Amino acid sequence: MPNWVQDYYSACENYRLRPGSPYGIRCHAVLSSVTGVSRIVDTFRSGKKRRNRSRFAQAGRNQSSLRDASDGAAENITFQRESAKSLTSGTSVKETGMTAIGAVGIPPFGFVIAADGRKRLDDESRAKATADDLKHETDEAQKIFEIIGGDKVLAYGVSGFVKLSKFDVMAEIKRKVDLLSYRQFDTCRKFLTSICSKINEELNEAKGTGKIETLPTLRRTEDGTACKVLELIVVGYFKNAPSLIMCSFTHSNGKRIEYQVNSLPPHFCAILGSDAVRKAIYPDPGGLADARFAEYTKPIPIYSLPDATEYVKGYVAACSSDVAREIDFDMWKITGGHIHVAQITPQRGFEWLIPPKASPL
Repeated sequence: MPNWVQDYYSACENYRLRPGSPYGIRCHAVLSSVTGVSRIVDTFRSGKKRRNRSRFAQAGRNQSSLRDASDGAAENITFQRESAKSLTSGTSVKETGMTAIGAVGIPPFGFVIAADGRKRLDDESRAKATADDLKHETDEAQKIFEIIGGDKVLAYGVSGFVKLSKFDVMAEIKRKVDLLSYRQFDTCRKFLTSICSKINEELNEAKGTGKIETLPTLRRTEDGTACKVLELIVVGYFKNAPSLIMCSFTHSNGKRIEYQVNSLPPHFCAILGSDAVRKAIYPDPGGLADARFAEYTKPIPIYSLPDATEYVKGYVAACSSDVAREIDFDMWKITGGHIHVAQITPQRGFEWLIPPKASPL
């Protein structure tokens, strides 16, 4: 059996995906629940995958690194570390960058990633927030960022709680990215595992010393056993190999945070946002699409970057539409604002298709 077929079926088994037909394979899995969903959709026909791998080999791409993106599919790496650092103390305010994110990979052409622009406090924090706290709420936040340096050109989107008390999660991510971007790693997954490990150390140290007073409980994992703190979708090229990776930070006891780094096949689509909206637009097998979302829907499979752009823009826009307000009000009120979209290609690297309007989260 060819390697790509083994990789594909391995991903289906590990993520509880159902293999599709040989033409226009369409797979999906719910990786989060209640208020968030990750949908994975294979964007290539099986024959296309074989040819695309050959094209990477002919172009001198690092084939072993390319296989790593698939061989590591669905492999969860969970760490719990102690930290030696302390952070600034603060009140128990949780600022959410909860978002709708869509990312599509079409190797060897590139990746497209989109996100909304809304940033607001969660309801509990908002009820006791100061005027200064409320000033940070916006519909023009930047939630997509680039990582460029050495052998990598990547983009990542952020969803979840970006500020816990006075702990600035986004600033910590940037510091760790800057610290590790020029160190040598064999694969993108190993690079991101190192970043997540260090972020996790900081989070647990801040919680252990009381500098993060409480951890969020708004969003639960699919099995309901843990609460989500933060999620990242990372796409792009690492040592010329296409990569699509999801990172998540969760807690189950309100005390310690754990993280996972999941490497997905790069020819997939991943979306984070409203589960109800996702099912209405792209229903599970046997389900019916909601005609009210027709203007936001892009038929799949997807074969071009312009099509991928319409797909991710459509999903993000749907999550903040009037119809979304009717079917998932809790997610609708924290999703919306300016949609920004980035593209990453081997030839041009990172570039904005629709730039953000304001400064980062």
